Amino acid sequence: MTNAPQSQVKRKPTTELEKEFQELAKQWRHDTGHFSFVSQMIRHPAYQSIIEMGEPVIPIILKDLQAQPDHWFPALATISGESPHIPDEDKGRIRVISKIWIEWGKAKGYIE
Repeated sequence: MTNAPQSQVKRKPTTELEKEFQELAKQWRHDTGHFSFVSQMIRHPAYQSIIEMGEPVIPIILKDLQAQPDHWFPALATISGESPHIPDEDKGRIRVISKIWIEWGKAKGYIE
């Protein structure tokens, strides 16, 4: 990630944000693929850099979830300040939780 202040990061064109997200996500997946605990995964610098991108990255994360469910839920919750209800029986089920977050994103107008 660049050393630009967050206000400048928010102004980046979507394609530039998407490219930066993809690079960071690739690094994150590469470095954390062997981790057993989500708490370890989300402390990775690339994951934290994605969170620092702020609200403009939410649609990009949601599109990524549509393509390949992954542990983006803590990032989405941190960035948005929201968290849709996950039924107890679905906790830990990445595909189901991804669908819940995708529906949340549609309801909030982040994606269609």
